[in-house]
Amino acid sequence: ETNYTRLQPPDRLPVRLVHGANDPTIPKRKKKRAARRLPQGELVVISNCGHWPNRERPTRFNEAVLSFLCAE
Repeated sequence: ETNYTRLQPPDRLPVRLVHGANDPTIPKRKKKRAARRLPQGELVVISNCGHWPNRERPTRFNEAVLSFLCAE
């Protein structure tokens, strides 16, 4: 099991986590916990999507990423 909890960004850095709702490898509780541990973390869950949101739902994934990058 991969554990990235020690690799947290600085407190002021906003982070958006994008996950598939039906990802069989990452339980929902772990997705939520990861977002909560980041001071400015945000979780976006893409419905009807598994482990590869960028491949399975590319339009929705790109919207999630671009809206984050373009936010003021």
